[in-house]
Amino acid sequence: MISLVRQFKKIPFSNLAKRCASTFQYVDLQHTEDGYSLLKLNRGPVNSFNLEMANELVEAIDTVEKLPTSRGLIITSAHKVFSAGLDLTELYNPTGDKNREERLRLFWSAFQEVNLRLYRTPLITMAAINGHAPAGGCALSLNCDYRVMVDGKYTIGLNETQVGLTAPYWLCQLFVSVVGYRNAEKFLFLGTLLNPQDALKVGMIDDVVSADELMPTALREMKKWLAVPDVGRTKTKELLRIGYVKEFEKLRGGDLEGFVAVVNNPLLQKTLGGYFKALQSKKK
Repeated sequence: MISLVRQFKKIPFSNLAKRCASTFQYVDLQHTEDGYSLLKLNRGPVNSFNLEMANELVEAIDTVEKLPTSRGLIITSAHKVFSAGLDLTELYNPTGDKNREERLRLFWSAFQEVNLRLYRTPLITMAAINGHAPAGGCALSLNCDYRVMVDGKYTIGLNETQVGLTAPYWLCQLFVSVVGYRNAEKFLFLGTLLNPQDALKVGMIDDVVSADELMPTALREMKKWLAVPDVGRTKTKELLRIGYVKEFEKLRGGDLEGFVAVVNNPLLQKTLGGYFKALQSKKK
């Protein structure tokens, strides 16, 4: 059994903070002296996942894990949307360009890694959801240990079927573990997006608060979790999640090939083409 508890390297705080500031383009990472770090998604306007942002998130998790002063990570957004999910331009390849297909493979591999690393990290992870969180945005939050969302006219959920996509098996299984099998079936089949209050009722999120209480609530919850000794908490997290982690790792290759096949389907490419055409017309 792989231990989630890592031997952290001693890295000077000032050096690591300087490194973060110079490395990341789409992620703002701040370390505190209170035992946690704050990560803000910063790929405006809606924090859609592209290859570079996914890679930066993996690197950011690595960075915080190696920092002995940080035992927790709060993820939020620097914009009004938490994350709109996948950047569909990563998927659009109507001419079958081989370079685009190779980038697609790298992109999905990176997105797999973000989700796996966030789920298995020994860090205390919390999502402070300050806006819409469909698809990949919802996935990111589901991998966190605790989720608090701002109240209002916002939605969260896995709506992949609405654009002709399928949520991957590993994400379906995670969704089932959070909202229950029957709810997962209904929501995934229909691509349902829930408002914060309804998401709270089914356990998709753990709390709903006003905008000005979002970060204070996340910080209070983080303080509560930080009071629990790491050795017991991390081992318990490992025992609860090791089965899912092993299955995820076993199925990664097949999931990648399946995703590429779905994306390359001419019908999906036609759907994406219509989406981009409508978007351009709307901008005009």
